[in-house]
Parts: sequence; C-alpha cells; structure tokens
Amino acid sequence: MNPIRLCLALFALIPAWTCRAEELKPVTEPLGILTKPFAFALDFKTFNPPEGEKSDEALGEILSLYDEFLEAQGIPAMSSPESLDRIEALVLRDYGLAKARESALDEQYDALKEDLEKCEDDLLDRDKKADLGAYLDLKAEADALKSGRKLLRSYVDFEKPLLEKIGRAKASPQDSRLRKEASDMAARILYSLFADQYLSDSDDDPLQRSPREKRQLVKHFVCRADLNATRYFTPHTRNCPVGRLGATKEATNLVDRTGPVCFRRAVGEALARGCLPT
Repeated sequence: MNPIRLCLALFALIPAWTCRAEELKPVTEPLGILTKPFAFALDFKTFNPPEGEKSDEALGEILSLYDEFLEAQGIPAMSSPESLDRIEALVLRDYGLAKARESALDEQYDALKEDLEKCEDDLLDRDKKADLGAYLDLKAEADALKSGRKLLRSYVDFEKPLLEKIGRAKASPQDSRLRKEASDMAARILYSLFADQYLSDSDDDPLQRSPREKRQLVKHFVCRADLNATRYFTPHTRNCPVGRLGATKEATNLVDRTGPVCFRRAVGEALARGCLPT
C-alpha cells in the first residue's frame, strides 16, 4: 500500500468525518447563508422541544417545530403564492451544496477504493503482507463515505424535480393556484426529507426514544380506531349512501380548499348536525 497516497486520502476525508461534528444550526433560528447542505448543517434534534417542554404537536407528528423552522426562514407555515420565491431560494441553495458535496464524496471514495480492493485481495489470497487492521479502517471510512453520499442523493433526487415544478409555476405568474400548489409541495417534501433523516439519526430504535416520543407512539395504537374510522371509498362505491353515522364521520374530515393541509372543523360539525352554516 502506498503510504503517501493513503495519507492524502485520509486528509481528503477530514471534511467528511468532521462535517457532523461541526457546530450545527438550530432549526428554529434563521439559517443565514448556508455553506453546507441541510443534511450536514441542521441540528435535527431541535425539530422537537426538549423533554419536559410542551408543544402543540399533532398526533404522530415527527417534527413538531417544523412550522417554526419555516417561519424562521421567512416562510409562512400556511404556504401562499407569495412564499414560493423564498422556499425556492432555500431549496435551490441546498441543491447546489448537496450536489457539490456528493461529488466530493465520490472523489474521496474513488481515492480509497483501489487501496481497499488491494487489501481485500491480499486477505483473500492469504498474502503475508495482508494487513487486516488497515483493511478494516479503510472499509469503515469507505462505508462512511457511501453513507454520506446516499444521504445527499436522497435530497438531490427529490429537490431536482421539485425545482423543476417550481420553475413551471413561476413561468405562469398569473396562475396563483399553481404557485400555491408548488409551495405546498415544497414544504411537504422538505418535511419528509427532514423527518426521514431525523428517524435515521436516531436509528428509529423505540428503546432509545424519549418519554415524549414513546407517548406519541402509544397514541398511534390507542387512537387507531378513531384514526381509521372513516371508510375508504373505491371509484365504484363513492356514490353510495353513507348513512347518518357515516356522514358524521365524513363531515369531520372535510379539507379546506383554501388550505389543503387544514380541516374545516366548523363546517364539518355543522354538517354532522344536519345543517350548513351561512
């Protein structure tokens, strides 16, 4: 094994090793100008309040302070056509940083791959020069690089088509519905990406969850009957009468057309009583 080449590869790995050890940004504060992608810049633990503090999280919500994250970046929690420019700038900045970091990790992995394969071949051939310790160290470094690359690709794979959709919406400034739809989609996609990394960072191990998280998990099962009480209608049964009990359940799950992520509780309750408010 070429020691000079190995040293150069190890120095190249320093940013990849330390990126998660650097100071991370709390998500409820303005991020400013990002110099690292979301995956390596955000303190994902701050998406939920410290244990013992109350929050207005919804049932089963993974990131209870996500709305606060958006608001800290100047993006209203209830998206609007006007919020599209700000959320586009946020996603576009991360996309560029994630692509650049992914390319850097590719290069670092390629620099290690040849030495890793040589060590592996020496071990398989029972070569006297085979160094098991060096092989295990290189393999651990390579695995860390591949893991970071995979994480970044998960962001890039969603952000690229999202930016294309935002671009189409901005190309039709007169279509406020299309702009709001793109803004809603961007907020949902970011939430999904952040939630996935939050769970991955904690290994999604129930035994490692805080008491608050364990209570949320229990609620999933305790309230399951209520959550699944509304019947699912196939295209062939949508016009069938639902009856008074079914109508009551349906009326509590009406979506507000002006805010697709909200329920129209007042109207739903009125319909459940058999009257529609004026």
